[in-house]
Parts: sequence; structure tokens; C-alpha cells
Amino acid sequence: MSTAVGACGERFAISYDGKLVVDATFTEAGGVGLWTKADSVTRFDRISITPLPAAGN
Repeated sequence: MSTAVGACGERFAISYDGKLVVDATFTEAGGVGLWTKADSVTRFDRISITPLPAAGN
């Protein structure tokens, strides 16, 4: 399983196992965070951030 997250300007997208699951636009400034539940076992590895093409391209 793999997850990819991309952002360009106000556009933000997430894919899971090669399928787009989130494609959203945000109009306010923010940041990137990783969250897990306290009782879960989670591993984050090979995290990278790459730009998406501008909307409409």
C-alpha cells in the first residue's frame, strides 16, 4: 500500500494505492501534519512532497 499527497497553490490531492481519493482546494494558509490515533500502530516512511501541476493544465 502507498499513499501520495500533493499540493500546488490552493490545490491539495491525496492518492491511495494509485487511486485519487481527495482533490480539494483551500483558500486559507495552513500546514502539513501526520496524525494517528493514540491506540494505533502506524509507520510513516518515504514521505515526500512534490508539486502538482496548476489547475487546468
